[in-house]
Amino acid sequence: MKAIGLVPIAMWLVLAPEIAGQVQDSAKDESPSTKGMYSMSQELLESLVGSWEGTCRTWFEPDKLADESKIKGTIRPVLDGRFFRHEYESTIQGQPRHGDETIAFNSVTNRFQISWVDDFHMNYGIMFSEGEATERH
Repeated sequence: MKAIGLVPIAMWLVLAPEIAGQVQDSAKDESPSTKGMYSMSQELLESLVGSWEGTCRTWFEPDKLADESKIKGTIRPVLDGRFFRHEYESTIQGQPRHGDETIAFNSVTNRFQISWVDDFHMNYGIMFSEGEATERH
């Protein structure tokens, strides 16, 4: 089992407005640079496959830790590796919480896309995130 400090992947991405005017013909051949971007992104997502565990810290106001709980999850490929599913579970203030994300790299827009649901933050809604890969400093 991998032990990593993993914040839900949805938090890694910058929320972005819907992309307008970028309709592309999906029947066109991808350029070598687009194929390279897809391949690198696919490798990144594949490297996340497995189980992980760590500690989740939650603040509702600055400098006042509200909760610290163990958290664990799994990431697995879906539909022959076109998508990846991230499931995690933990507690917050003694109450169980669960989350589920579907993650993909869209080779048309060259952006990562995620749909995220959980029973704490999102409650009854679905959060959609989209963003580009960036180096972590």
